[in-house]
Amino acid sequence: MKLCILLALICILFSSGLQAENWTLLVYMAADNGLSEYAAADIREMQSAVIPSNVNLIVQADFPSTSQYAGCRRYKIQHSTSSAINSPIIQVLGVVNSGDPNTLNDFMDWGFRKYPAERKMVVIWSHGDSWFKDASSKWICPDASSEALMSVANGDLFTAFSGIPKLDILLFDACSMQSVEVLYEVRQYADYVVGSEDLVPANGFPYHEMIPLFALPIADILLQLPAIYTQSYAALGSQNPEYNDISTTCSVIKTSIFQQFSNEFEVLVMNNRNLAPQLLQLRTSLYSMNTMDADLDMREFLTALTTANTSISIDAVALLELWDQCVVQSSALGYSHNIGTATIWFPEYWVHFDNWWSHYYKLDFANKSWLSLLNLAWGDDVSPPEKPILLSQYTVFNTLYLKVAHVPDPDRLIHSFYYVYDQVTEPLTASIRQYQDYIQVKIPIQRSCSVVYQLIDLSGNESDSISFDVFYDLPQDAIIAAPNPARSTQNSYLKFYMQECTQSLGDLSVFNMKGQRVYSCRVPMSGGTEGILAYGYKTHIELSAGIYVVVLTNGKRKLVTKLCIIP
Repeated sequence: MKLCILLALICILFSSGLQAENWTLLVYMAADNGLSEYAAADIREMQSAVIPSNVNLIVQADFPSTSQYAGCRRYKIQHSTSSAINSPIIQVLGVVNSGDPNTLNDFMDWGFRKYPAERKMVVIWSHGDSWFKDASSKWICPDASSEALMSVANGDLFTAFSGIPKLDILLFDACSMQSVEVLYEVRQYADYVVGSEDLVPANGFPYHEMIPLFALPIADILLQLPAIYTQSYAALGSQNPEYNDISTTCSVIKTSIFQQFSNEFEVLVMNNRNLAPQLLQLRTSLYSMNTMDADLDMREFLTALTTANTSISIDAVALLELWDQCVVQSSALGYSHNIGTATIWFPEYWVHFDNWWSHYYKLDFANKSWLSLLNLAWGDDVSPPEKPILLSQYTVFNTLYLKVAHVPDPDRLIHSFYYVYDQVTEPLTASIRQYQDYIQVKIPIQRSCSVVYQLIDLSGNESDSISFDVFYDLPQDAIIAAPNPARSTQNSYLKFYMQECTQSLGDLSVFNMKGQRVYSCRVPMSGGTEGILAYGYKTHIELSAGIYVVVLTNGKRKLVTKLCIIP
């Protein structure tokens, strides 16, 4: 009987080991700065941990030239009780710029290709300060040798994570990175984001306590991480040899719910712009932290809104409930306020807002209208937007395409277009799409005219206008593929125009270079009206790399174009 029980226990333990999900943990240490000694200590700490058999722990560490570990190396961390870094070196990279987002991108791409796993985690280890950036060294991943650093506001995190498989966990072992502004930048790249909304002491996260967690299911890991981190800074904790607590926070944010929260937050902001001065007064009772003491904890802020004697309180209750769903777990040590989730930028003084809004404006989160509300906190906005700038224009069939510059403004701007023809002035309907470097405008047009373009903010302030001439010729029958060449059909479209159509549906066929039809469908058509077919999105057609011939027929009329798909 005892033998049977023993065998049963062995089977349970063995099966649970088989069920443990494989993890690849990539740690990006940008330590070519004042933190180099702490980086070496953290690598030794990782070595001292009990590393689960289901975990590949890979470190890329960049040290200054004065360090005994000068240059950049990639390590596969193995358990060791040595006081030296003696884990196997996978690669010696020499001098690199760890402040370049492409260096981080290269490490992640290499790491996940070389060590594929069911679960993926990245740790960004360095200095940090939310989305801020200026001449100081204390920003995200500064590299002293290259005099470079990553800027969240300039889109460097977007560059770093482009083309990288979605992470299960992204952890910032850096100060003040758990903010809604940073979360919104990385929301598409990780399911969960872990970090501190306040300072992270130089000893960083307790890796010898964290790493063994990865033998557990991911839900258990996420629930335990925040408290393990903060308790390591309690008096005489594993990261704190002193007899007093060191204040710090940690939270886990679920990005799928955060997107919904951000949308609802925008609704609340737009409905209550007129309450901005009252919100400025309300913030005086809340805990302020980080650069210029300009950050507030989102949970404490929303809780305060629920008790405000204004119309905003009802909306804030539902939003607070949604925020609590975003926060999988949080922990704070050494604070008298109920904080510890993630911050939002809300400067107390106009001078701080005025100095920094032009940086904040570049963030994706700025599109959620929070900046527009802050702009009214110190009084009415009476400043008109700057004059718009037209970068280029061209016409395809019956559509005028404009490329215009982003005009920095703390308020949300309305793009107003109207045309002047034979002393008649009429508004134009414009479709606007914003890109990182420019704004694309599409306007239906069917005659030569002058177009007047003006910007108007939400307070009604109007910019000076610009005008330009548009020359229109009756389109010729044609079909166009764009972009061409394309890397896939998923973001591609066909645009076509036929002056006379005898049938309401045309026949679209795609042929490879062997003359084989690889796709066909029916397309709505109307004479004298341009049509568009986003074939990758609407028809889910997938074409391998190569050259194709696209043919669209309507009765006896035929339109032909070539399409090139590149690897």
